[in-house]
Amino acid sequence: MSIQTDVLVIGSGAAGAVALARAKERGLNAIGVSKSIGASGYSSGAVDFYDLAPEALKLFQKLTASIGYVLTGYAVSQAGLVKQCLATQASQAYELAAGGLLGVVELSGLTCFRAAPVAHMLKSQGYEAVPITAHLGHWNTFLEFAKDFEDPELLDSCMDAIVQAIEARSVDLKHVFVPAIFGLSPPMLFLRSLQMRAGVSFSELLGLSHSIPGLRLGNLLSQGFKAGSVARFEYKAQRITQVILDHGEVIEPKSVILATGRFLSGGFGSQELLFGLPLVGEQRFKIGLACDEHQRPLGAFGELFASNLFAAGSSLGGYDPAEDGGMARAIATGYRAGDLC
Repeated sequence: MSIQTDVLVIGSGAAGAVALARAKERGLNAIGVSKSIGASGYSSGAVDFYDLAPEALKLFQKLTASIGYVLTGYAVSQAGLVKQCLATQASQAYELAAGGLLGVVELSGLTCFRAAPVAHMLKSQGYEAVPITAHLGHWNTFLEFAKDFEDPELLDSCMDAIVQAIEARSVDLKHVFVPAIFGLSPPMLFLRSLQMRAGVSFSELLGLSHSIPGLRLGNLLSQGFKAGSVARFEYKAQRITQVILDHGEVIEPKSVILATGRFLSGGFGSQELLFGLPLVGEQRFKIGLACDEHQRPLGAFGELFASNLFAAGSSLGGYDPAEDGGMARAIATGYRAGDLC
């Protein structure tokens, strides 16, 4: 028995999640399918600076309300770089301005992060900063710590260690940055508790790739998606008529949105993996699908592959996500795909 739907969205990153939400917002019956966490789960968690339509950003903020994305012009990365961005998770937000001493906290037992280089990098950009060492435990990776942090006893011990380290430093701090390690759930309650006890505001540094804020976002966006991958599809009269999942479920969609990402999230190999579409572009970071003006992928000879297939996010070729808008472009093209389908 097959399931009929207006829209099938494949891929649960920012592009897929926004496309699914936009289709539903339009009153369409929409189903989302994802084999794993989307590409957004491998990000810093921030929305990069890009010309994003207000309605698209508003829908993304609605989807991620439990994390709380706020508009920010700049944020500080785990490497100490002040980076321009459009929005960050509430736990990462801080209005950076000249003047006042900044603190950067490290945990002595977290061997993969040190505060001194971050403070030094901030100084090189005109911000006074000092490293602060809190003595606590031993972990090899941020993820190890984040998983252990779900234990209330570690939460209390961590808070005690950070507050004691700040008090021992005996300096007047304007703000304190901490590494983005405090659990896979939104850590705002923890950060506010720190602020109350230490008398200074706190925020997380932007993570690198595979960051904890990225995982928070990826887990949130994948909610509402069926677990599964596409095993094969049926094609007739330049339309995708059926999509068969790996566990045997058959879906008959009127439209399909392809938002499986590039190499990082498993959408590409030597070609696009689900529909066998050709990849175009000479620069590896700009390789992707060639599409028409309606984000519909083209075949090997430039012909329209399927009139009811739309691409979104980093599946689209011709731009470098790291330089030309990664998550922001995913949100924008996901919203447009949800409009076009």
